[in-house]
Amino acid sequence: MKSNLKGFTVEQLVLDPVESTTLEAGVHSLIFNWGDPIAIGTSSDIGWSEHICDKGSVVCLSPAENPSTLRWSSPFNALIVNIDVAFVNEVLEANNFSFTPQVNLTDEFLLDIATNLTSVCTDAFAEKIYAESLGVACVVHLAKTRSNSAEVYFPKGRLNPYQLKSVVDFAHSCMQSDIGLHEMAGLVNLSPYHFGRLFKQTVGKSPYQFILQLKIEYAKKMIKQNNGPISEIAYQLNFSDQSHFSNAFRKATGISPRQYLYS
Repeated sequence: MKSNLKGFTVEQLVLDPVESTTLEAGVHSLIFNWGDPIAIGTSSDIGWSEHICDKGSVVCLSPAENPSTLRWSSPFNALIVNIDVAFVNEVLEANNFSFTPQVNLTDEFLLDIATNLTSVCTDAFAEKIYAESLGVACVVHLAKTRSNSAEVYFPKGRLNPYQLKSVVDFAHSCMQSDIGLHEMAGLVNLSPYHFGRLFKQTVGKSPYQFILQLKIEYAKKMIKQNNGPISEIAYQLNFSDQSHFSNAFRKATGISPRQYLYS
C-alpha cells in the first residue's frame, strides 16, 4: 500500500532483513513498527545500538539532512511516512526547518495520526483533504516536540496540532450531519470568529470550504460505489436538495454527479 498526498507519502510494506541501510536523504521520514515487537539496530558515531521496538512505536524519525542508518534481522512490518522538506517549510513558514533524529519513540499522537492515515489511504476513493490535514497536524506536532531548535516551536496565528486533529476528525466523522462553525469552534474552546481565522490560516481553507470539499470527496466515493441514487446521496450528506448537491459537485469537479458516475 502506497499513497501519494500533497507534501508526503504513506507506505505500508514488509521489509526483508538487512545488515545495514541508510534511509532516503532529502525527505523527513517517520518509520513506525506496524507488526510484532522487533529488534532494530541504529548506527551512530559510537557504533550500533539495539532497540526492541513495540508495535505502534516510532522506530525512527530520520531528518532530511541527516538520514538514519538502520538494520534488522527479521522481516519488518513497517509504515513509512516520508514528508517533503518543502511541505514542512510551507506548513511552518520556515526555511529548512530541522528535526532532531529520534529512535524508538512512544508517541500516542503520532500513532493516532498514522492509524488514521493508514485507514484513509487504503481506500481508493479517500478524502485527500482529510489525510492532508492530518499531515499538517503531524508536521506541527513534530515541530513542537522534536525540533532541532532550543526554543519550543509554536505556530503563530494557527491551531495547534491537537486542536487541528480534533476538528478534522470531528468533521470527517460527521459528514452526514449539519456541521456548524459554532460546533467546531466549541471543540477547541474558541469563539467562532477566532476559530474561523485560525483554521483558515492553518489549513488554507475556511471551515465551510473544508467541510464542503470533504463532502464532495466522500460523494465521489459513494457515487463510484453505487451507494444509492444521486438524490439519496445528497440527502445523506445533508445538502438541502439534489439541485444544491449537483451544483456544488459540478463547481468542485467540473462535471455533474451523473457524468462522474460514468467517467
